[in-house]
Amino acid sequence: MFWGDCEFKTPVPPNVMAKGYITYIKNHTAVLFTDQEAQDIVAAIKEGMRPKSWATSRKHVSDLRKRFSSTAECPKCGGALVIRTSKSGANVGSQFYGCTTYPVCRYVGKLQ
Repeated sequence: MFWGDCEFKTPVPPNVMAKGYITYIKNHTAVLFTDQEAQDIVAAIKEGMRPKSWATSRKHVSDLRKRFSSTAECPKCGGALVIRTSKSGANVGSQFYGCTTYPVCRYVGKLQ
């Protein structure tokens, strides 16, 4: 779940919440972890966290850009190609390469 000043760059998956999470959490009362297990989980998370700073934030954004950047180049305009999912028409749900400069360039290519 996300809260506060967050911006989604892609469609939000169905298992990710941006609102209504308090009601969702309160509806689930089954105990899944003992107090000690919960403390161990929190300690493990804190141990693996990077320090909170602007440098950490910039590194995170840089890592995301590297992970999701395209190595494919648009043959029409030279822009980067990204994987997109068709939202309408006969091919709803199918994936394809689309140019990041859309709507200036409307190149569409088959996913390999």
